Amino acid sequence: MIGHGTVPQGERNGQAKLTEIEAREIKQMRGVATHRDLAGRFGVSASTISAIQNGVNWAWIDG
Repeated sequence: MIGHGTVPQGERNGQAKLTEIEAREIKQMRGVATHRDLAGRFGVSASTISAIQNGVNWAWIDG
């Protein structure tokens, strides 16, 4: 499915709260803003911010 591009990852996932642009921005903000500040700004939890910045979630995009 990954090879064919039919995996519902990222924005194509029906439960996604972030866009790819937002996830890239979160990755770029590593060390600039706190997880709590970013979580409030984007409407997700601080653990979600941490997972994005550590490559657990949205791992295929580069920061």
